[in-house]
Amino acid sequence: PDTTEELASVSSPPVSHLVRYMLKESDNTLAEMLGRHISLSLGLDGSGDSVGEALILSLAPYGIPAAGIALDDASGLSGANRISPLFVASLIAEVSRSSTELAGVMEGLPISGVDGSLDDRFTGDNAIAQGSVRAKTGSIQGVRSLAGTLTAADGGDLVFAFFASGEVSDDARGALETAVVGVYRCGANLADF
Repeated sequence: PDTTEELASVSSPPVSHLVRYMLKESDNTLAEMLGRHISLSLGLDGSGDSVGEALILSLAPYGIPAAGIALDDASGLSGANRISPLFVASLIAEVSRSSTELAGVMEGLPISGVDGSLDDRFTGDNAIAQGSVRAKTGSIQGVRSLAGTLTAADGGDLVFAFFASGEVSDDARGALETAVVGVYRCGANLADF
């Protein structure tokens, strides 16, 4: 009622800050909550069951085709999610060249050997690419992934998405980093075959 006195209030940080934090720290709970808010903003019911549809609908205005993918949650933890490395690479390419609000996603991607979920990665022989890779990690039972952008040794900007699936362990992390370092070393030569 108008006669009551407000004792306290809390305001959320802007969604752009939440997205950056979610990506840097690989915060799956925050990812799921943001997915439910996307569902609500699109007129869906905000339930877990609506998140997959909401995410696919939210990509449509950017011309990103969602054929062949299935999304069961926003966190990426569901074993029912089906998404290809090509789709992920296409999405990252669109984000990296975007002048829309998608461009803010790039700022949230962890930097190899510097911050977020990549702060302790790209070491040893792979340290050559420290500071040159912006990528999102992924890890669930049976899958390890690494996808993002890099500035290659020759100065070219490239997009990559590598998935290891099957009977994988955390050792796959190093193998994925080695593949990314291979791309870093090749640079524009990747297209020169």
